[in-house]
Amino acid sequence: MKAKPKDETEVVRDKLAALAGWFYHPWGNGGGGWCKSKRYADAIRMSQNQHPIDDTLEEAATLPKGWWWEKGCFDGYPDHWRAGKNGMKDVYIKESDDEKLDRFQLRLAAEMAEAAKKAVKR
Repeated sequence: MKAKPKDETEVVRDKLAALAGWFYHPWGNGGGGWCKSKRYADAIRMSQNQHPIDDTLEEAATLPKGWWWEKGCFDGYPDHWRAGKNGMKDVYIKESDDEKLDRFQLRLAAEMAEAAKKAVKR
């Protein structure tokens, strides 16, 4: 059985889950499960079928601690979403017709900026 293609929101949610340490293990029958272990044997025992990042607008709007967001025209960027945090460079994404996708993309950009900052501190 072939898995259905992922929509853009699901692709962004997958990237957010990976940043949070989740791994997807396909079972070979078109299904699969999420687990915090890279080992396939652990995945069989401990996986959950439900995606670790809920597909809701509320979940999409959840930014890392200390981050804020707004929508508008910024620094010559018309129709964009912007997120920022004191001491860090703001992130921008272009507004589309799908608010949930926009917010997930903005959250991903903020999470990636946080991960990059933590990697530099190590």
